[in-house]
Amino acid sequence: MGPIMRARWAATVAFLGWAVAWPSVALAQTPPPAPPAAASPAGGNGALEFGKKIFEAFQKPLHPTVKSVAPGGGFGAGIGYKTERAAGEPWWFRSEAVITPRKYWNLEANWTYQSDVLHGELYGRAREMTRLDFYGIGTSTSRDSRTTFRYSDRTAGGLASVRFPSFDVLAVGGRIEGLWPEIGPGRNEDYPSIEQRFTEATAPGLDAQPAFTAYTGFANVNYPGGNALGRYGVDVQLAYSQYQDHQDGHYGFGRWNLESQQRIPAFRPSHLLTLHEWFSTTNTGAGHVVPFYLQHTLGGAGAVRPFNEEILGSDSTKATLRGFQDLRFRGPHLLLLQAEYRFKIKGPVDATVFADGGSIGAVRSDLSLSEMKGNAGFSLSFMTIDATALRLDVGFGGGEGAHVFFSVGPIFQR
Repeated sequence: MGPIMRARWAATVAFLGWAVAWPSVALAQTPPPAPPAAASPAGGNGALEFGKKIFEAFQKPLHPTVKSVAPGGGFGAGIGYKTERAAGEPWWFRSEAVITPRKYWNLEANWTYQSDVLHGELYGRAREMTRLDFYGIGTSTSRDSRTTFRYSDRTAGGLASVRFPSFDVLAVGGRIEGLWPEIGPGRNEDYPSIEQRFTEATAPGLDAQPAFTAYTGFANVNYPGGNALGRYGVDVQLAYSQYQDHQDGHYGFGRWNLESQQRIPAFRPSHLLTLHEWFSTTNTGAGHVVPFYLQHTLGGAGAVRPFNEEILGSDSTKATLRGFQDLRFRGPHLLLLQAEYRFKIKGPVDATVFADGGSIGAVRSDLSLSEMKGNAGFSLSFMTIDATALRLDVGFGGGEGAHVFFSVGPIFQR
């Protein structure tokens, strides 16, 4: 067991001990009782007040932020700013700056408009990731082919959608954005850089990175349900994107995305079964290819996605194949199937058992159910009232060992 894996397992043990030893942070679920007049600052109420102050600090207009920019960079710290949205005010603004220990960084700003019918956003982002993993394309790649690359990108764009009052489960809209990517040698001394093992033929886009304009049309269906103990229902996303290469068109392509999530009441009121399906495929003209850095990935809990193109994901997570490392498989065609069963352990701590199955390939015929990569595992989540604050996932059964992933919820990020 290498030093990274030992550190992850040690962190796992620490997480379990912390979750059991600090139930007082259930304050996020139920209002804490009023402290006695003679409460000692060193007592339990002192810990409770300290926890409240931490959570409150992340909700202020000018606030700290903790997040991962992309896989391989570790968790970073930064500062964010968001305007207070007054009653009846349709506009608000947020921005953030984050840097990680491995010199990943992210700068972004977003202006949002929201009414009962219309939703609109204008946004810009710049980020740098110095050691992303690349193993090749498809699910037949070997871990021995692991390399790294540096990826910088700049994005600016906007989107708008409309939700019909007479049929408010449906929203339709579009997005347009400019992308300016740049690829360079990886900066992980433990693995070769991408250009030492791969070429333009095996990693399309390695030799040139033109500017792109991406046009997207989408339709979202959200059919909510549930009660005070759970959120049930169905979400569906359908989108088509066209990427226009402004150099010679060689890297231009179109992409279809279809994704669905179903949340189903389980055996007890505090239990929840979540099913998740995601299918994505691309089409290219004669002589065109999809750049490897714009292809989808499967593996782990992290990914490198365009701005405002988050997947629905499974139960409060965007993880894909948790029995494998982040970014383990890459390709222009993807199929992912997931199932998670969540139940409450005690106070703010929930547990989940899950199964993931996925396939990815260079051509559409590679998406075979019989050739799917699969895994199982479990997770522990520390909950606020309606969202996950901290989550730990342990995946195994994929034939490449056990893997541990940490993620933080939106309360620490915005």
